[in-house]
Amino acid sequence: MGEPRDLSTYWRPAVGGVEVLHAHFRRHRYPRHTHDAVTVALVDSGAASFLYRGETHTAAAGDVFVIDAGEVHTGVLAHPQGYRYRVLYLAPGTLERLQDDDSAGDRARRRASGYRETVIRDTRLAALLGRVHDALRPPGNPMLQEVLLARFARALAEGYGYGPVDAVRPEPPRAGHRAVAMARAYLEDRLADKVSLHDLAAQTCVSPYRLARLFNAEVGMPPHTFQNLLRVQRARQLLAGGARAAGIAREVGFYDQAHLNRVFKRYTGVTPHQFRVGTRGPR
Repeated sequence: MGEPRDLSTYWRPAVGGVEVLHAHFRRHRYPRHTHDAVTVALVDSGAASFLYRGETHTAAAGDVFVIDAGEVHTGVLAHPQGYRYRVLYLAPGTLERLQDDDSAGDRARRRASGYRETVIRDTRLAALLGRVHDALRPPGNPMLQEVLLARFARALAEGYGYGPVDAVRPEPPRAGHRAVAMARAYLEDRLADKVSLHDLAAQTCVSPYRLARLFNAEVGMPPHTFQNLLRVQRARQLLAGGARAAGIAREVGFYDQAHLNRVFKRYTGVTPHQFRVGTRGPR
């Protein structure tokens, strides 16, 4: 028998601001990365562990987990058979928009910056999220999808949001080190270039060792990982616009299409081709 295979499917339903991933990972490991969207996942079998906000969390079958947009996290197997899960990637503001049907006062009381729990063990919430995923399968009914998403958004906010606007929330991020900001800008401007740590250090006027330490502490990943993440994010934009993987590999800084395929799947769980097809929407 061959090694167990990873299976994954990605698509964008008709509801704006929503992306869907269904996957069964038996080998796949996510490196440190971020999403521009809020991640809401339902684990159907097995278990997954991930580093998030300085702690290791484990989500097992029946658990829901939530990761805020822009937060660095990982993802590894925590069960001999891996894990099967269904994920919603929700653009910032999507959850609030879906439940935006009350008075301004009620909306203000519900407005939250994150959630009190990362891994949520709530059978009612999990069942509701499962219904959402069932409704989101193509071709689906957009009206039913929005109704169920709104119901889930309300249940999540009322049960696990931070509540009133004057409630205790996570502290806002502190101002970063100037050298890290300069290094990030340099990498963003030279997406396709081969940049060494010494190149970055020369731009920021700090030693390579100190820059690597500062960068990792502030960004949550080393500079080379951050550059790969930037390249994948740019590849996503181009693929969503209809570009083919074969034509963009070198444009975003990868050696060839095989290199793009390998790194893209590490960060997203799907191949560039699967992502491109999924962005076409329900068929």
